[in-house]
Amino acid sequence: NTVAIRQRELAEAAPKVAALDRISTADGSYGLTEAAKILQVKPKALIAFMATSQWIYRRNNGKNWLAYQAKIDAGYLWHKIATYTDPNGEEKTRDTVKVLPKGLAKLAQIVPGAKIDPDLMQMEARPFAQSPEPAS
Repeated sequence: NTVAIRQRELAEAAPKVAALDRISTADGSYGLTEAAKILQVKPKALIAFMATSQWIYRRNNGKNWLAYQAKIDAGYLWHKIATYTDPNGEEKTRDTVKVLPKGLAKLAQIVPGAKIDPDLMQMEARPFAQSPEPAS
């Protein structure tokens, strides 16, 4: 019975769909390594996928990854720009690609081998957001 098969498939997919929905509407952003951990893939594999799929690139002789504008416009990635002082005392800026929750949800669907543990993504329950235990 194809209806029963479809109902079983939907029931099996429900936790993953719920996790992707929770991720795509959450606040925050993730570095490339952190995103790889959430997607349960090796960081090098995620970065290689993103580089060959026109999510990120490097300028000539550049060491930092940059996001393609189309992925920024789509709400998948953004750039965090930080200032720091180099060893010579010069102030410099560093550009870091960050993966937004919507991008994480998209990558979970398209990166080979990516999977998201629904239990891992209880984003509403952050461990540091709890109030401290009262001292007895």
